[in-house]
Amino acid sequence: MPFFNLKDGTKVFYEQYGPEEGFNLIFIHGWGVSSVWFSEIIPYIKEHGYRITIFDFPGHGRYSEKRNKGYTYEQIRLDCIDMLENLNLKNKPIGLLGWSAGGGIIQRLYLDPEFRPFIKCLIIIGGNYSVIHNPVSKSLWGALMLPINLGFSPLLIFGKKRLIRRVAPLLAIYWKKPKDNVSMWLHDLLLLDRDTMTRELKEILKFNLKDDLCNIKIPTLILAGRNDLITPVKDQKTMDELMPNSELHLIKGAGHMVLVTHSDDINPIIVDFLKKHGF
Repeated sequence: MPFFNLKDGTKVFYEQYGPEEGFNLIFIHGWGVSSVWFSEIIPYIKEHGYRITIFDFPGHGRYSEKRNKGYTYEQIRLDCIDMLENLNLKNKPIGLLGWSAGGGIIQRLYLDPEFRPFIKCLIIIGGNYSVIHNPVSKSLWGALMLPINLGFSPLLIFGKKRLIRRVAPLLAIYWKKPKDNVSMWLHDLLLLDRDTMTRELKEILKFNLKDDLCNIKIPTLILAGRNDLITPVKDQKTMDELMPNSELHLIKGAGHMVLVTHSDDINPIIVDFLKKHGF
């Protein structure tokens, strides 16, 4: 398994796909999950000549080491700098693709003066500029603390694993995806510990980039499910209206898991967007 070390010594898992000479795309995962959720879009994008890098933030996924430092944007920023330096990508032209909370992270990275010069495009999938602008949305996210605390009770861990074994085959049929893939995604949700989940959620609840969206002037693709309750269509339209060089695609019948459930719909949209802008 390939790893790189952050400056504090933490080992981070990463993988790269596609030809080395291809345009570099960095995929950023969301809250409570890891890079395994990109499994449905990597093959298609790779086959079109793009160089893809995925990695798991500390404490996420099967392999990256846990770290007790606070989960803040500044820490994410430093981790991303370390990643780019370790993989010889710093100051090279790159595109960023982020799903869910990863969609917010890539907006922040572009707005950061240290990253802006070499980030050439953004692809936001089920992302948002804030969860605190809407009182209902903020309350919904804040209420997640209770199921997190309950879900990580030692008494329920065995029950959750058994539930996954029963649910995975049903979701595989509903999503029309291989059962092994669905099981992998669901098991990924069990890997993060309660403290990390809680720290990350508290940071997400502070997040608001609405006033900065007008400064994101590079080509930006916004993809979301029409039925997404986590990042509602209204917010996707607001991003599209405020970003001067964006395009919005809403996927019919899809929710927040559009990345895996409707990969056949979003894959060609992503590649067409990249080629249209010369990447």
